[in-house]
Amino acid sequence: MGINSKPLARTLYLCGVPVGAKVSQDFLIPNWIIEEKIFFRAFIRAYFSCEANVEQTKSIMLEQWKLSENLQSGAKFMKQIVFLLDEYFGIKVLGPYFPKQRNKRKKGITRAVRIKIRKHADFLKYVNIVGFCDANKQNRAIFILSRY
Repeated sequence: MGINSKPLARTLYLCGVPVGAKVSQDFLIPNWIIEEKIFFRAFIRAYFSCEANVEQTKSIMLEQWKLSENLQSGAKFMKQIVFLLDEYFGIKVLGPYFPKQRNKRKKGITRAVRIKIRKHADFLKYVNIVGFCDANKQNRAIFILSRY
């Protein structure tokens, strides 16, 4: 679904949402989200709903692709997520780490920055405390947890 609204786009931009191709931009989580647990929870819940994968290996994996020159910025963004999930919810996350795979794009070579929630206790905390906005993803996580 797409929304074409200049006032909404401007509002989101003023709130700190990056505009355009994220692969070639340096950005961090805005301070107003970092500083309030309730805002961070809402942000991460929506972000993981859109971007994370609930894997059969009983883990939640979040991956972001960046151009080589923007890779360290992507790692800083992921480190913010890792730190705040632990700080606010006691959820331990592995990473960030950089898989070897590379993709060639028009603007250059891209690489992934990845984090994972691997331990059962942390997976359970994520699903119960933070969760996903996407009901299908939430139900998939609950199903995978029920197989322990």
